[in-house]
Amino acid sequence: MKKAFNFSLFKNTVDGITFNKSKDEKVRADYNGNGSERDGAEKIQIIGIKALSQGGKQYIRLVFIDRNGLDNGYHNAALFLNEKKDGEKQPDYTGSIDLDRDGNERLRLAAWLKNSDRAGRYLSVSVSEFLPKEGDPAAAGAEGAEGGVPGTLVPAGAPEADEIPF
Repeated sequence: MKKAFNFSLFKNTVDGITFNKSKDEKVRADYNGNGSERDGAEKIQIIGIKALSQGGKQYIRLVFIDRNGLDNGYHNAALFLNEKKDGEKQPDYTGSIDLDRDGNERLRLAAWLKNSDRAGRYLSVSVSEFLPKEGDPAAAGAEGAEGGVPGTLVPAGAPEADEIPF
C-alpha cells in the first residue's frame, strides 16, 4: 500500500457497499471513499462504519481495500475525535491504519471536516508515515481491539455517538 496519499470520505448512499464487521456479519457501510488518481492511489477503496468502543464511545471504523495486485490487500483503521485540537490547521479527527495483523507497521490518518455545496459534509483525509508521539492514543496498539479484529484501535478519546458529524 502507498505510504502517503489523500482521499475524501463521504456518507455512503449506495446499498451495495457493505462492511464486514466480522466473518459472519456484513452491514451496509456508513462511509465510502477512494484514493485519488493524482496521488496514484486510485485503486484504494475505503469503507467504514460508526462503531462503539468497549467503553461505549463512538468512532469511525475503516477498512482500506488495496486493489493494486492480483490479490486485494485489506487493512484495518480507525478515526477518532482529536480532543487536543487547538487551532484551525490541526485535524478534527486522527487515527491510524494497520498495515500488518500485529499492528507493528502503520500509517497515520489526519482528517478535517469539510462542507461543500455539491457533496455536503465529508472528511478530507491525509495518509502519511506514522511517527508515534508519547501519550498519543493512536500509538496505543491493538490491546483495545474492538470486535476481535486485530489491530483495530479503540481509543479512549473516541467521540460520543452524537459527535460524529454525518
